Amino acid sequence: MTEAITNLLAHRDLALRDLPSRVNVFDHSLEFVNARRSTGFSPVAQKAIRYGMPQQLNPQLAAVLTSSAYGLPLSLRGLPALLREARRFSGRKAEIVAFNDEFRLRVYGF
Repeated sequence: MTEAITNLLAHRDLALRDLPSRVNVFDHSLEFVNARRSTGFSPVAQKAIRYGMPQQLNPQLAAVLTSSAYGLPLSLRGLPALLREARRFSGRKAEIVAFNDEFRLRVYGF
């Protein structure tokens, strides 16, 4: 969950300031929703992030999150590792969708 929240912060589209980031808690899943402009976010780019291809919207914030100089105890392993661990934990594939200026990651539990 640390990786999901870190990604939520690092990849927030700051141009969409009126849309808040959200964490929705359901009975059998968690959903991380972030503002992300749909225009220019092609299906190819959406597939590429599953394989670890970076889509940095905020390079300065990414530098803070990845630098050991700031002392943040984060396990920055990326979205592919998050997807693998989510599947290993629940036996279900995590869902990633981008529509209506939002990026959603849903991770299932038991």
